[in-house]
Amino acid sequence: MKISHYLEFEDRVLGGIRESVKNQRTAFERTDLEYVTDVKFSSDIWHLNFVGPISFIFAMTATLIRKPLIINVHTTSEDFKESFRFSGILSYPLYIYLKVFYSMGDKLIVPSDYTASLMKNDYGFTPEKLSVVSNGVETSKLNNFEEHREEAREKYDLDGEVFFCVGSVFKRKGVPEFIDVARKFPQKDFVWFGKIFDDKIMDKEMKEAMSSKPDNVTFTGYVDDIREAYAAGDVFFYPTHTENQGIPALEAAYCEKPLILRDIPAFESDFEDGENCLKGDNLEEFYDCIERVSRDEELPSELVDNARDMVENHTLESIGKQLQDAYFARLENQSK
Repeated sequence: MKISHYLEFEDRVLGGIRESVKNQRTAFERTDLEYVTDVKFSSDIWHLNFVGPISFIFAMTATLIRKPLIINVHTTSEDFKESFRFSGILSYPLYIYLKVFYSMGDKLIVPSDYTASLMKNDYGFTPEKLSVVSNGVETSKLNNFEEHREEAREKYDLDGEVFFCVGSVFKRKGVPEFIDVARKFPQKDFVWFGKIFDDKIMDKEMKEAMSSKPDNVTFTGYVDDIREAYAAGDVFFYPTHTENQGIPALEAAYCEKPLILRDIPAFESDFEDGENCLKGDNLEEFYDCIERVSRDEELPSELVDNARDMVENHTLESIGKQLQDAYFARLENQSK
């Protein structure tokens, strides 16, 4: 079976979409699936990973020529909100566009039960149209991350217990709350590893938060070797408002870092408060989580062990098998 696994703007797309696509392609290489990164008419299935105009044209073409089409749901209007300036205003037109675009897929790959529920309840798609396949964790890119600890902490001038986050610097990711929590604990270092966008696209709240951050908060910008982040940090603090899954949380769990997460629907299936993470939903609850994980010597190790076991469900071997099943199921339906 040959798959056209296409990511529009591949050289410019960053963040979770890029990581998911890379993970899927690595997963293909661990199966007998053959893939190319452009769209070819000779491929058995087209698999689209972005919602841009060229992808829309390919989706329309697939519909016209009856080419089996798989679309990965990486983008929703919900996670677009609070990303950039005016994103709230643009989220409804995006919703209309996405509903049309996703409707052209024979099968939609969604990364979590939460996204599946969103596609059913808000976008009106039937359960039969959806397949839940994790974005997964590419463990090989994290190999030997511990060896980078001393160098990374020296590079970013870090000391003591370090609370950290990984991801692009968006308001939606909880950047203002990250800064506010850090202000409450001036004796601790807080570090955010990820691309920082031009302040022209930030709204007023984000600009004020970034410009008034306390001295114990560091934004590193894009990091070439992500092992630096997981080596330098001690506790992963992710106050994001909306996610479809949240790859960094899975990576942090794999690296055996205690997790403090926002209590959002995307984290319900895999992350259980008090079992493999701590959850909060406002500043006071986040303060409490920080204090609990700092003062209780046994709690971090308990959370880490349980979270590490959970990550085993998100290996690339498992993802490759699930994608293969989705492809074969689509071809079987076509032959009937």
